Amino acid sequence: MKKILLSLLLCGFVLIGLTGCKNDKKIEEDNEVYSLEKCSYKENDNWIYYFCTYYQKDDSGNFTKINGREFNGIDLLKKDTNDKFYIPVTDSQTGEIINTMEPGIYTLLNGEKTKQEYLKLSDFLDSGSFNEENFESKLKELELKTIDENLVVELYKASLNEEEVSHGKYDYLSAASSLDIESGNGVFRVGYMIYNGNIKFVKIDYINKDGEFLSNLVNDNEATKDQIEDYNNLLLLEKEIIEKQSLNIDIFDGKTVDTSKLKELLVKMENGNN
Repeated sequence: MKKILLSLLLCGFVLIGLTGCKNDKKIEEDNEVYSLEKCSYKENDNWIYYFCTYYQKDDSGNFTKINGREFNGIDLLKKDTNDKFYIPVTDSQTGEIINTMEPGIYTLLNGEKTKQEYLKLSDFLDSGSFNEENFESKLKELELKTIDENLVVELYKASLNEEEVSHGKYDYLSAASSLDIESGNGVFRVGYMIYNGNIKFVKIDYINKDGEFLSNLVNDNEATKDQIEDYNNLLLLEKEIIEKQSLNIDIFDGKTVDTSKLKELLVKMENGNN
């Protein structure tokens, strides 16, 4: 019987370089921090792009030794309809792709149009064959077409000046995830990103029985007055979660949707039962 290998790929590839061997939090052992990272972010609709540089201590005990770099983009609400996002299932003996499965979140890595350029960019960043002065010119040699070269440069430069972030309490959650819960005739979807144990981004939307996102209805001027109010309340909820760094907070009563299930999901996430 053939052994089937899920190519959730090399450590650091699938749930972002923010998890796995390139961890998105300081690791402590016997109260001594021996690794840290500096990350910069840019938000574009429901997509979050980031550039992280990971450091280890040098011989003098200072965090100057670069352990790796990662650039990626994550669709926190899985709304992208212009590309196929998948994880290949391969035969471990032949290496042949025998099936595919949908990933928990959409990233540049598992996008059909962006995967190869992501891997090319990742190899370049791992090579370390550049410095702050020539990064942009070296990057141009890759001739990226599906990944925004200017965005990579912008986030790389920004990450160099990032300061260390105080450690938060959410080590038990994935670095990024997208979770659904049924409510009425549709589902609430919550996408989030954790940085150094802190909730960095959270996106909440409602998808009706026809597969339409509430946010799209509002932005396309197709929403009712009550739906607009529900959407604005979701935006306020996102803001409150970030400000309070808590998912277990009071929630509004929806005009067109029952929000009790959303509160149930947030409480489960807060308690680590997602």
